[in-house]
Amino acid sequence: MRRPFCAPLFFRYRRRGNAWSKSSKLYLAAAISLGVGLLLDSLFENRFYWLMVVAVLTFFIAQITNYFEYKPLNGTLDGDFKINEDHFEIQGQAYAYENISDFKFKIVDYYGESGRSSDYGGPYSQGVGNWISFTESETPYKFHFQFYSDPHIDEFFEALIKLLHQDKLPYDKKHLSQIPHGFGGYGFYRDYIGKLIAERKIDCTAGLLLIGYDSDDEAKALRAKYCV
Repeated sequence: MRRPFCAPLFFRYRRRGNAWSKSSKLYLAAAISLGVGLLLDSLFENRFYWLMVVAVLTFFIAQITNYFEYKPLNGTLDGDFKINEDHFEIQGQAYAYENISDFKFKIVDYYGESGRSSDYGGPYSQGVGNWISFTESETPYKFHFQFYSDPHIDEFFEALIKLLHQDKLPYDKKHLSQIPHGFGGYGFYRDYIGKLIAERKIDCTAGLLLIGYDSDDEAKALRAKYCV
């Protein structure tokens, strides 16, 4: 039996603002050194020019550090989020699919994904911008979790699509726009879209666009298979 999808849970610190990265602290130190150096140098006749040299060197060190740096975690990883056959398992607590409503999710990043640098860290992500939310027994829940890699994200979507196909989780048309287009080549995803077309939850044209095709002949073959 295939192991269930599993990802570390992420809990953000409750304090306001973001933690400062090493490069951010170095930038601040460079700015302070430059300001103090300029002030003292003007007051004491060029005796503190070395502070400005230190400021410039610190700035370049900050630039190099920022290039290789991960954004601060600003929280802690604790416990696991698992997708099982009939329930989510979150920190050892089971949440049965049959009791879940208003299911939503957002997938943002994975650990080490390269993006833009920010004021609070370098270009590499911690992979903790992802979350699911749902209501169980009238109680709302929201959990953030971390992806290790792009294939780890694919594992999540494969598990999720199969649950949606089996009607174990409530259908929401918005889910379809969040599933990567690359899944159009997988049989389990095509079968799920075919099921939605048959149940008239989406029309044939929209379904075929979600699956994707490269030619008119392929589109005709897909239409014959899923839209009859």
